[in-house]
Amino acid sequence: SSLFLNFQLSGGANFYGTFLFLLSSPFSLLVKFVDKDHLIKFFNILVLLKMMTISFCAAYSFSILRKKLELFWVVLFSLIYTFCGYVMMYYLIVGWLDMVYLFPLLVVGLDRIVKEQKPLMYIVILSLSCLFCYYITYMLAIFILLFMSSYFVLNYEDKDCPKVCRQILLSSLCSLLITAVVWLPAFMQYRDSARGEVTAVQSIVDSKLFMHCYETKFPLLMIQALPFVLILSDLFKKRKYNKEKNFYLLLLVFTFIPFIVEPINLMWHMGNYMAFPCRFSFITIFLALFCSTYNLEEVKVKYSSKLIPYAIALIGFALIFCVGFFVVTVLNNNISDIGIYLSLLSGNTRSIQCMSYIFVTIFALYGVVYGAYCRKCLSKSLFFIFLICIFLLESFVYVDIYFVYCAKIHKKSSFLNNTAYDLCDKIRDRNFYRVKSHHFFCNDNCVGALGYNSISGYTSLNNRYYMEMMKGLGYVGNWMEVASYGGTELTDALLSIKYEINGSKDKTEIYRSSVGSIKCLPCSLPMGLYLKKGSLNDVEFIPEHFERADIQSYISEYILGENIVKRYNSPAIVKNDGFYDIKEGTVVRHKVKIEERSSLYLDMYDHFSTSLDDPLLRATEVIVNGERFRDDYPGYKDNGLLHLGTYEDEVVSVDVLFKKDIKCKSFGLFSLDVGRLEKFCHEAQGANLNVKSSGLYAKCVTPKDCSLFVSLPYSDNFIIKVNGRRVDYKRVFSDFLTFNLYKGENEISLTFTPKGFTLGVIISCLGIIFSAFYVKFASKLDGNAVSDKVAKIITGAISVVIMLGIYILPVLIKLFC
Repeated sequence: SSLFLNFQLSGGANFYGTFLFLLSSPFSLLVKFVDKDHLIKFFNILVLLKMMTISFCAAYSFSILRKKLELFWVVLFSLIYTFCGYVMMYYLIVGWLDMVYLFPLLVVGLDRIVKEQKPLMYIVILSLSCLFCYYITYMLAIFILLFMSSYFVLNYEDKDCPKVCRQILLSSLCSLLITAVVWLPAFMQYRDSARGEVTAVQSIVDSKLFMHCYETKFPLLMIQALPFVLILSDLFKKRKYNKEKNFYLLLLVFTFIPFIVEPINLMWHMGNYMAFPCRFSFITIFLALFCSTYNLEEVKVKYSSKLIPYAIALIGFALIFCVGFFVVTVLNNNISDIGIYLSLLSGNTRSIQCMSYIFVTIFALYGVVYGAYCRKCLSKSLFFIFLICIFLLESFVYVDIYFVYCAKIHKKSSFLNNTAYDLCDKIRDRNFYRVKSHHFFCNDNCVGALGYNSISGYTSLNNRYYMEMMKGLGYVGNWMEVASYGGTELTDALLSIKYEINGSKDKTEIYRSSVGSIKCLPCSLPMGLYLKKGSLNDVEFIPEHFERADIQSYISEYILGENIVKRYNSPAIVKNDGFYDIKEGTVVRHKVKIEERSSLYLDMYDHFSTSLDDPLLRATEVIVNGERFRDDYPGYKDNGLLHLGTYEDEVVSVDVLFKKDIKCKSFGLFSLDVGRLEKFCHEAQGANLNVKSSGLYAKCVTPKDCSLFVSLPYSDNFIIKVNGRRVDYKRVFSDFLTFNLYKGENEISLTFTPKGFTLGVIISCLGIIFSAFYVKFASKLDGNAVSDKVAKIITGAISVVIMLGIYILPVLIKLFC
């Protein structure tokens, strides 16, 4: 809807950082040629296109960097890199595949600086990396610093050392300036998101020191066996390596250490990697392949076996067939164990054990074939044929696991996601409205993906204040997600939620199909609600000690002018020092008389957190009027307010049985008078703001001076104009906003520019100019003793910092904190 302010995500989210987070690849723009109902199938094509690009870039890189390497090895290694563990396991985050094909080109760019002092390619590729996926570029930055430091240590006495270090430093600075329009606004948005809740130091303190998540990390390397055969066979030969080979082997060791030492792995990820450890592993895999090439260039074998070639071929194919039969048998008998990653995004002891059988077997087969070739038992042609057969076997196994089996186990969810698009374009309403779901529907981004304005959304940059406010209002949320269900009729009305997907069937239903239904809700307030001038001056933040029922009352009093919320206390529990401390086996009983038509809600909540391990999960069993209503509240997909039903002139009994000890700040039963809310919504007036470009726009006539309440997530970067003049606005209810209107005709425009964007554009423009001059006149800096000395000092300091910050301090923090 807009690159800056997107109302289809999280109530009106800053979309700029999210776009740059995963969607800024040129491949993503191909969605413009695809209908929404074909989008799921298109992603198969998208992955294929990126894999083709990975193969091409890797082949180009090997052919440029290793000119003596035969074409067969160039093609084979490029295919091994394409079907590597990183691609197989992480292709579901399709944006990361861009980094896989850019990295070989980055290495070529670095090589050109080292050997030819030509920085242009390096600057371009590093800038594209930042544009396509800026946070993985952080890991590239660590690699570049390791590259420069290793080169500095191994080539300190070389006369070109200062020149190379200086060019890497200045070229990196050029790229940093050019991409300021990318990383500066994204960093500002990251600071306001909930991802920074746990610091890197705290993550390290809480981590395991060694071998953490090895069941998920090691498969990233185990999916390709040939590089390890070649590297180990080369190491056992005990011959002297040249300086360049030592250099790349040292880099390989540095990038392998995080697979073993967890605190170092966390530092490579800025402290948090959630379900995807070793996101940099494409670097390790490429370096392993690259180091293998040295061995192949040095091995010169002339076939001289006395055995009959046909007999050798027969024995070889028989061996490959037997190994293939064994591997396929292991695969078929253990596919659900090996493929557990595809359901949980993590491996386990059984999965790594089964993968080890496959890896060791294929490793041994590669070893036997390579050993036979080195001992002159195989001709080069037959050797190449055997390698192709083994590679095809290896690729078949892992494609079957990570592509085919993945499609099978997710067939139902893929079908639901695909068919959900039947609900697109079914609402004909020109006024601003939002859409929610009655319960979990496909995924948290689905409502927005259907083209409707939504309060829900899952991005890694969801605003912390918005997420915290929505949890307080009673909506469901986990990790970095805000769901579109939960809350109450009051909060739905406040948020201009006018339509609901998959609610109860009644006369307000406007569309129904086998996929789901859409109905119009009776309570909805306009986007831009007229309130008495100054009535919200004292409600900047909702008091922290408020429980969810208190928040509903608070909003009701300030928005409706009366309290339509009634709370029911139980003598069975008492709040002490701000907490309910309830023991397992406790039963809280309520028997309430509902007179006016009201909705009844149960609440259990402690505090906002992005942790997936909530101690309140599955704490209670809820019984309503003698029947089990829910046996696992709060649940992972139902941790907002629990709607127990709408009643009128009825006695309702609610029993809550606690299945474990809990401690929380908010708990209780309350009702909300739906009739009075409907009356208020029917009489309410507002400016009826509508989406226009990167904000909201309206023309309205107000009978008197008033305040306009807008249920838009608050930001300091809005520009609000009334009749062409900029006006001040305030934060209300923790994350909404309000501003004043004056009697008469008002033309309102509300626009948004991401924080740091304007400054980023200026820096990027200056960076382009600086880079153009640098590339043109870089050679003029050669031979300057002062600049050489400065370059050496800076590089030496960086070498110390990178070793301390990434490899030493994390381990010391873990050991002594």
